[in-house]
Amino acid sequence: MAIVDHEPASRRKFYRITQPIDVRINGKEYKTADWSVGGFRVVDVEGVFEKEQIIDFDLSISFQGLM
Repeated sequence: MAIVDHEPASRRKFYRITQPIDVRINGKEYKTADWSVGGFRVVDVEGVFEKEQIIDFDLSISFQGLM
């Protein structure tokens, strides 16, 4: 008898992409761990940010070597 496994649907609204992009927050550049249309996760961030805090940032996405 075959076993059929069903994975639950993701709770995320948007698909997460692991290709790093550059994010500049308060003049400091960071790489992302993952990102989507709805947001991004920064690694090695300096400073303290509150949950759901709104911040200004610049975002650079490299596509085939072009920025």
